[in-house]
Amino acid sequence: MQKKYVVRLSDEERGTLREVVKRLKGTGQKVRRAQILLKADANGPDWTDARIAEAFSCRTHTVELLRQRLVECGFDEALDGKKRATPPTAKLLDGEQEAKIIAARLGPSPKGYANWTLRLLARKVVELGIADTVSYETVRRTLKKRLFSRICGWIFEGIALVFQELTKKPRCGWATGQVPWTHRRLGYPLPGCDPTEPDSVSPSVVIVSDECR
Repeated sequence: MQKKYVVRLSDEERGTLREVVKRLKGTGQKVRRAQILLKADANGPDWTDARIAEAFSCRTHTVELLRQRLVECGFDEALDGKKRATPPTAKLLDGEQEAKIIAARLGPSPKGYANWTLRLLARKVVELGIADTVSYETVRRTLKKRLFSRICGWIFEGIALVFQELTKKPRCGWATGQVPWTHRRLGYPLPGCDPTEPDSVSPSVVIVSDECR
């Protein structure tokens, strides 16, 4: 039976597919698509759909759809797959609504309650008109996502500050009897300085400072 969609690969496309298969670039689905296209190439092996399906443990309909996608949508979409125009599930709350939920959570709890609960907060969100309806599970995910983002921000900010302090140019303080905090904490003397080092400093690690040479 004559195929309606025929795969004819260029040398460049064939090389890209072989690179994907050889180095296992991308997901398993992408690698399988590359294998199918290579075997379906009319200028190459030109396998039948049934043989391809048997070799790569897929259905013949899958091979037919991949041929059709290559002809109609192009090489890139056939290899990488069709990307969603919209997410699989619509987002329930936008950024402004999430910010208002966070602000309500940081506010005082209702009378008679020591702390906010998820159900109390969900009812408060509806009372304030932030959203028409919202479940306590949506509130929980919102708080969890925002808290995780804030914690990550604190961590990266702390790492940046530590790195900034460690990369500062060390100053030789032996002449004044003062030892830089980085060298005092690490416990090693600066080479080239006055040999009368404090007893608390042990010569375990040596870092050469330009100001102390």
